[in-house]
Amino acid sequence: MNKIRTLGFLAITALVTAGLGGCAGGPPTGSIPIDIGESFEAQTPWAIDVQNHRGSVFLTVNPDATGPSVIALDRTGSVSTPDVRWTAASAAMDNDRPVLRVLSTPQDSDDQTWVELRIVVPSCGGVRVVNDGGAVTLRGVSGAIEVQNSLTANEGEAIRVETAQTLSAPVLLQSERGSIQLRMGHTSMGHLTVSAPNGRVTVDGAYAKVRQVQAQRGAWSGVINGGENDLRINAQNGDVIVRVGLGEFETP
Repeated sequence: MNKIRTLGFLAITALVTAGLGGCAGGPPTGSIPIDIGESFEAQTPWAIDVQNHRGSVFLTVNPDATGPSVIALDRTGSVSTPDVRWTAASAAMDNDRPVLRVLSTPQDSDDQTWVELRIVVPSCGGVRVVNDGGAVTLRGVSGAIEVQNSLTANEGEAIRVETAQTLSAPVLLQSERGSIQLRMGHTSMGHLTVSAPNGRVTVDGAYAKVRQVQAQRGAWSGVINGGENDLRINAQNGDVIVRVGLGEFETP
């Protein structure tokens, strides 16, 4: 599993302490039912917490969706025993905000099942993803963002975040292996700190006001649009690309 240590500064992290007791679950194939309480009402943006033992995560914000949906696919490449892997999802109100929790975990230490999670939500007020093995892709997200991931090999993209939304809350993207790409709306802001000790760093701030820049091989820091929130990106073995303003691609 991913051994990256979280910095624990995101507000969304506090949501993780609640368990998935009583939630709906099943083997890693097909649509996963989401357990929703009778008194549940989602009137504010969703907070999303995802933990995937081994596989990949694709999260998309679709305003036209009537509610959250979760699909888990077995991408191991062979027929797996249905009872080996447990995938579950629940939705509940937490401090007057709707929270979607998705968990895919093995039932024994020898499980090598590769599970691809495909998640769609109608809104996003913060997201946390802990994954190991494959890529994590987030599209259209907003709010506080924390992603911890590590690929099984050094090459490839471990984390991709693409959003036209304004990111003004803390962001933490960490990968032991694999590259990281962050593309955010041109009005996004924050104190950006990038570290890629064994890779290259590219920051494109042509669509923003960038100040206090310090750049050297494998590292970059600067203030985007006068923001004070932390934007931290760390790729231990991979490249980092950051673009403020998606330009012609500013639609996710």
